[in-house]
Amino acid sequence: MQVEICFWELGWLGITVKNYENNEQILHILLEPNQELEKDSAFRELRDLLQINTYK
Repeated sequence: MQVEICFWELGWLGITVKNYENNEQILHILLEPNQELEKDSAFRELRDLLQINTYK
């Protein structure tokens, strides 16, 4: 699994998760600076996804 987290100027956030074995995109999120609640939710979703894949 490949995880990319991008923090851009002015508060933009991007999170992408790919399965590198089959190049499937599992998660792709791009959030604007004013989407603070969604940013918290995005990191929780990423955490949950990583926990699930840890136990496989």
